[in-house]
Amino acid sequence: MTLRQEVAPSGPGSADADQAVVDLEGVTKSFGAVQAVRGVSLRVSPGQVYGVLGPNGAGKTTLLRVLVGLVRADAGTVRVLGRPPADPVALRRVGALIESPAFVPHLSGRVNLRVLARARGLPDAEVVRVLGVVDMEKAADRRVSGYSLGMRQRLGVAAALLGDPSLLILDEPTNGLDPDGMAAMRALIRDLGGRATVLLSSHMLGEIQQVCDRVVVIDKGAVVAEDSVSALLDRAGARNVTVWAKPMDVAEKVLQGSALWSGATRAGGADDPHWRLELDEDGVPALVRALVEAGVEVHEVRRERRSLEQVFFTLTGDHTGGSGK
Repeated sequence: MTLRQEVAPSGPGSADADQAVVDLEGVTKSFGAVQAVRGVSLRVSPGQVYGVLGPNGAGKTTLLRVLVGLVRADAGTVRVLGRPPADPVALRRVGALIESPAFVPHLSGRVNLRVLARARGLPDAEVVRVLGVVDMEKAADRRVSGYSLGMRQRLGVAAALLGDPSLLILDEPTNGLDPDGMAAMRALIRDLGGRATVLLSSHMLGEIQQVCDRVVVIDKGAVVAEDSVSALLDRAGARNVTVWAKPMDVAEKVLQGSALWSGATRAGGADDPHWRLELDEDGVPALVRALVEAGVEVHEVRRERRSLEQVFFTLTGDHTGGSGK
């Protein structure tokens, strides 16, 4: 599947370059005794692709629903395109896909989009445009009841793109897509960044790392980190270090003999024996020096920055292997 990147540039309705597209200050939302969002503050600038991460029940989807006026915040200030959430002027410039897209199943994808377009006063040509963007022309005249989950998701993105919005809110946009479809969706999102502002929620941490300019990590309803992806990765400090050295038994004595790198583990088996450990960047020269002084031949030392997934687990304490809404 190839998503076509034929998105027209935003027109006069685009957000002002000096004005935050999304501006939240101290936003709180509770459902009974459950506090879903706790004092969240964040600012999304025009043209950014902004990622929202968090484990299951973190409050991500509640936060997105607050932005489009589906849920009213209990406290705090919410501004979307400079206006309160659900303001009609702002909503005309917002496209959203939150949770599972809902369509009339016995109607075709094209007719569903036409209904949505005409309700907003948009011409049928806009339906043709967005179907082209998500590469759905061939399936457009089939009933939605016969669509796969991935096809429904692509149709939901097409619906969100109607009217060439200044702000696009996407909740798990790659849900149900095959690997080719996921890659194409990432390409589309990257292309949209700069033409529109994209607020993206996803449990696919690698996806966030590849497409987002900035990331906010939410845990138990509160912000635990907010920064550019590169800064968030650098903030983690220690990096994974892999060491190839012989003889292995002497290297083991050195590695186990100091608290600075006592966490080293042997890996690779008989064919490719090596050591893995976490070490601050400044500690690598000391490690190599200690090995050489002990008579160890150091063949290779490889440093690898932590993945966003590893940083995410560190920030949230979630070691279940993923995150959710």
